[in-house]
Amino acid sequence: MTQKLSLQETYAPHNACFGCGPANSKGLRIRSFAQDAEV
Repeated sequence: MTQKLSLQETYAPHNACFGCGPANSKGLRIRSFAQDAEV
């Protein structure tokens, strides 16, 4: 199974946002992906 990088990991890997920041080890780390031309 190939796992894609999320939009957050691609465009803001150092973001420390509690909800979606990949750099926040205590956050929720919500991941978003584009599907066709929509997010």
